[in-house]
Amino acid sequence: DSNLGLYTEQKELIKKETIELLKKVYLEQDENKKLDLLNKAAQLNPQIATIFIQKAKCEVLLDKIEEAKTSMKKAARIIPDNALEIHELVFLSYDVNDKDFAESQIKRLQLDDVNVMNCILASSAYEFFGNNQQAAKVQEIMSMTHFGNSRLMFYQEQYSEVAQKCSSPEEGDFQYLW
Repeated sequence: DSNLGLYTEQKELIKKETIELLKKVYLEQDENKKLDLLNKAAQLNPQIATIFIQKAKCEVLLDKIEEAKTSMKKAARIIPDNALEIHELVFLSYDVNDKDFAESQIKRLQLDDVNVMNCILASSAYEFFGNNQQAAKVQEIMSMTHFGNSRLMFYQEQYSEVAQKCSSPEEGDFQYLW
């Protein structure tokens, strides 16, 4: 893992009291109480990324969208480029409808045929926010040209052309026929 240093540093920085608070968060059923615990943890350990990711998730569930965006930005400042936690931030950006934040996080990922999960995430995020041409570029990196083209045609409502692209089921193109 190219970001092993992050995890080592986070482990060294986290305080015992914070760990106990996070255990309580895990067991707590009430989202408001979870958020209170996470706020305490953030005060104790403002440099621990997972706290802010968990806070953002909780804030989304409580429909506190602006607070969630703030927590996401705090987490992003802690997380180094190409770290797996960036994926969580991109997924959270769907919930808060923040295209700019999603794209800023995607730019922090290595998009190549070695980092396929990053490419899949980037492709999905670009599609989610309606940037289909950028999604097609990322799909091309993964040698999924037919897939990218068929999706772009589908979103452009060129349905009759989509069927011609559906040649291999592993590309996922058949979903559009259904």
